[in-house]
Amino acid sequence: MTGLCLGLGLFLLLNEKAPQDSTKSLRYSFTELVVDLKTDKSPKYDAVLNYMIDARVSDVRWGLEDPRRAISAYQLLLDEPLVRDIEPSEDSTEGKIKQFALARVDDLSGLLGAR
Repeated sequence: MTGLCLGLGLFLLLNEKAPQDSTKSLRYSFTELVVDLKTDKSPKYDAVLNYMIDARVSDVRWGLEDPRRAISAYQLLLDEPLVRDIEPSEDSTEGKIKQFALARVDDLSGLLGAR
């Protein structure tokens, strides 16, 4: 039952649009990155996947109302050692995740400046 709820929640999250997603052309989508992590099935990515989902939930829920909350969630993802220690220009799963998170932080920071 828990698996069904988790699967349904992930499906809904993947189909939800976060605020300002279209302001910059994101090179990678959240859905693509989650698929990459799920396909790898390496336990080393469990924490990264959890941080990604938490950040996306915060982005969708709080992005327009309170961008600082969403930025904080993306900062936790960026502080994860597998993501932190990689160059964003690297064409690895971790590099793609870092590029995505940095782009979202940039978009959300733009919302702070507009207030």
